[in-house]
Amino acid sequence: MCIRDRYMGTMHEDSEKDASDNSAEDADIIGDSEGDEMQDIEEDKQEEIQHEEVKEQKATKLKDKIREEKRLRQMEKANLAESQPQSLEDFEKAVVGEPSNSLIWLQYVAFMLDNAGTESARRVLERAVKTVLPTEVQDKLNLWIGYLNLESTYGDTKSLQNVAARAIEINDKKKIYNACILYTSDAADE
Repeated sequence: MCIRDRYMGTMHEDSEKDASDNSAEDADIIGDSEGDEMQDIEEDKQEEIQHEEVKEQKATKLKDKIREEKRLRQMEKANLAESQPQSLEDFEKAVVGEPSNSLIWLQYVAFMLDNAGTESARRVLERAVKTVLPTEVQDKLNLWIGYLNLESTYGDTKSLQNVAARAIEINDKKKIYNACILYTSDAADE
């Protein structure tokens, strides 16, 4: 055998050996990567399960909050029904406690209409428009519109005009004019 053949034979053996070494390494790498992939899949499944559990916990907490809020609303409604003024004394205490609350004043006016008549309701409204602070623009407007409603329903044209003139001096003219149009058109329809 010549040197060249020997050299080639050695190279051939080396390349076969390298090929078998590479195959073994490749098999280890493939085995490792398959194991890694399986581990990754398992980790992904675990993360997904944990994510679903967290979502379920959040949903449960949200449902509990909604239930609690509904319960509190029901309690507030019950308390509100019990705490609304029912007598003259109750209304007097309420307007002293919240002198700029137009809702309380208008409820007081309605109470007086039902129990004491139109003149008593007018006196309450007069007190209200003098008591509510000028800075409480919406409350003032509510009272004057209530007054216009009272006069359009129970008063005459002159009393409605007088209240409207006073209301225009104190409030936004456009809003008062709109209310006057509404109440005079309602009166014309009757």
